[in-house]
Amino acid sequence: MALVSFSRQEGSLGGLVARDVAERLGYKVLDLQALRAAAEPYGGIKRSAPELLERPPALFERLDRERRRYSVVLRAVVYDAALTDNVVFLGRGVGMLLGEFNHAFRVFVTAPLETRIQRVMAQGVSAQPGPKPRAEAEQIVRRADRNRAGYFRYLFDVDWLDTRYHDLVINTANLDVSSTSEIVLAALQRRDLTPTPVTLERLTSLARTAREEAAQLSPSTTAAATSAAGGVATSLFKVALERGACDPKAWTQQGDCRIIAQNSAFRRTDLVLIETNPLRVQEIVRAPGVHSVEHVVNESFLGDDGWTLTIQNGAITTRSRHRR
Repeated sequence: MALVSFSRQEGSLGGLVARDVAERLGYKVLDLQALRAAAEPYGGIKRSAPELLERPPALFERLDRERRRYSVVLRAVVYDAALTDNVVFLGRGVGMLLGEFNHAFRVFVTAPLETRIQRVMAQGVSAQPGPKPRAEAEQIVRRADRNRAGYFRYLFDVDWLDTRYHDLVINTANLDVSSTSEIVLAALQRRDLTPTPVTLERLTSLARTAREEAAQLSPSTTAAATSAAGGVATSLFKVALERGACDPKAWTQQGDCRIIAQNSAFRRTDLVLIETNPLRVQEIVRAPGVHSVEHVVNESFLGDDGWTLTIQNGAITTRSRHRR
């Protein structure tokens, strides 16, 4: 009984290995198609969502309040699947969500850049079958590497190549799918992957919390709550502003924006944490001196008032004092 997650570089054979391991073990596979199906009860996830394509969202996408909902739905689906046990998870950074569980085994499949380019030239990729000319194959591989690195930084704030986040790293330069699968299976046999009562209790709690959050953020629930309140749902945004260029308090005059905290520790730039209707962001972006506006999902914000705000999945979860 185990949870096996696969992260892989494009052209490393990781996807094929994950499915082969699942077939040999008789495990279910939570891949892109299965994840989308499991997300439907929570309002679904668009096929073009960065969370599914394993890339960081563009600026305009970060302003979409769906970012928070999608990250919560991803957790709900993963933890629900993990409760059923005997699952192979493919991609989407699932290993980061499973790292604290003793019955999880996280695999990273890699290969040298040239090897991966040659494979994509010959075979293409799932969404773009081969053969491919070298220039296109190299572009596909390098773009996938950038996107997945950015995805992990955005969603989990980690370097996905850091071996601390993987239990087994396999270089497939001189291996085929079958040989790689055998290495994974041998490693699984050498690990005690029996879940403890404490682990199962923790997983059950996380699954329950994620389900409740996902249900609350589903389009139907959000629309009903917003309508009942007579307003528009809001999100947290971090504004980087040239000091003295404009007064953020002016944004609050319409009543649909409030300033949560401000950080003026930088030499010429202030950071302002605001809660507002995403539709207002387009106006704020154009304000004099505004360098950027970023939808805040997971991070800490140090305020000038001496408080550190911890933000998880787009909501402030804790406040603690920090030394100024």
